[in-house]
Amino acid sequence: MLKLNHTEQLNPESIDIISEQVCSVGKSINMSSRDITALRLTVEEALIKWNKHLDENAEIEIISGNKMFRPYILLRCRDTKSFNPFVGNTADELTDSILKIISCTPDFYYSRGCNCISIRLQKPGMNPFLRFVLIILFGLLIGISGKLLLSASVISSLNAEIIEPFYSKFLDMIRCVAGPLIFFSVAWGIYGVGDVTTLTRFGSRMMLRYLRNVFICSAITVCAFPLFNLTFSDTSFDRSIFSQIIKLLLDIIPASIVEPFADGNTLQIIFLSIFVGIALVYLGKRSSSVAKAVGETSYIVNFIMELINKLVPAFIVLVIVKIIWSSGYSQIGHIWKLFLCVVAAELLCCLVLTLICSIRYRVRPVMIFGKLYDVFFVALSTASSAASFSYLVKSCTDEFGIDESIVRFGVPLGIVMNKLASAINGVLVVLYFAGTNNIDCSISWIIMTVILCSIVAVAIPPVPGGGVIGYSILFSQMGLPESCLGIALTLEMFTEFVITAANVYSIPFALHGVASRFSMVDSEKLASDNKKNKSENV
Repeated sequence: MLKLNHTEQLNPESIDIISEQVCSVGKSINMSSRDITALRLTVEEALIKWNKHLDENAEIEIISGNKMFRPYILLRCRDTKSFNPFVGNTADELTDSILKIISCTPDFYYSRGCNCISIRLQKPGMNPFLRFVLIILFGLLIGISGKLLLSASVISSLNAEIIEPFYSKFLDMIRCVAGPLIFFSVAWGIYGVGDVTTLTRFGSRMMLRYLRNVFICSAITVCAFPLFNLTFSDTSFDRSIFSQIIKLLLDIIPASIVEPFADGNTLQIIFLSIFVGIALVYLGKRSSSVAKAVGETSYIVNFIMELINKLVPAFIVLVIVKIIWSSGYSQIGHIWKLFLCVVAAELLCCLVLTLICSIRYRVRPVMIFGKLYDVFFVALSTASSAASFSYLVKSCTDEFGIDESIVRFGVPLGIVMNKLASAINGVLVVLYFAGTNNIDCSISWIIMTVILCSIVAVAIPPVPGGGVIGYSILFSQMGLPESCLGIALTLEMFTEFVITAANVYSIPFALHGVASRFSMVDSEKLASDNKKNKSENV
């Protein structure tokens, strides 16, 4: 990696020099040309704004290096005032915080009289799908080799002294982070969104549409329970159903602040976080220091989760070896059925959204899919919302004709909240493992599944390892055995691609619906084949 550590005068001429140096750093770690171009544009925009608003004789310090095995670039400008070049109002501040979480924007901070921009660079790596396949094959190789070469007593000892302890400790790490991650993410999200809804006329409507869509998808998906041979308890049809639901709702209220975190009760943690977020919004500037602490703590917890996520491949290998050595093949005998159900349900969701839009606005379904082709396949090939972000913004503005002011705020918020595919996947996973483990279900259990899967889908931030946290919460709350958690995580390594693609594919439809109510849509763009027109002009 190219190392930089020098100072340039901040002026129009040096902006081009600094941008070129930043691009050289990107080239030195073999970043793609598209990512290098995006990096250059980001740096140029920030420096132009600094040159306009900061002192004329300001100097820019350019530093590059590695931090926690990840390359970064730091731009530091000393000035008596703080100026964030990436935001301009409260709505943009929330957008900026969301984009930081999904790694789509640099970090800005003011420290010791210096405006600082920290940019984390992403080295090009192996194709994610190929990497996951290699992990599976590596686990199979170790498991089968051990089964053939080692005696039963040695395998038993290794299982008891190595596999089981490491397996348990990984789950303990997840449980340790799950509560704080949910609490700070939800509280910080409510605080930011609460400010936006008071300033924008479409903020609250957008949020409600996202939440409504998620709950509708969960409720429709749970109707597939006959496919999973679930057993209903006798209490599901007696007069105690109402009392069960009331008890379920009352149990959400914790007896103390500490109890939800000690017991790992996700619904109670979310209940507390909602009240904390509402309190921060209500108190406004009087609680600004606390709100800032909550936001910064949220970033710290997300970073810790990102580090834990790096251990997931090793955990998957442990799961495969554990299954082979314990002859637990029956646990994965019909897992392919769940895989097919998840993929089919996600694609069906995309198809239904496309058909609804086609009928409502009288546009051919093929044309609508063509407008979102790049968005869908970039997300499908990378399993990354961040990678498809620029394509998603472009499709919303250029292909769907949605006003840029809505897109700028609605797309990042949609990536966080409009996770229809995640909710569908959560419901199907819960139903499948409940059926395979002969768990008795009742109407209240089904309702709990819908509520919890919807809440978890929205509450879990789209960060690396978010799926791990989501599964651990669902399994503990729904009474599913921990032995199946590793199998669910292994399967999720493959279904994550189609889940991410379906999530981002659904966002333009929700945004278009909100924008239409406020007459902030260019209907001609949705009805026209812009890609065909561009090719004809060329």
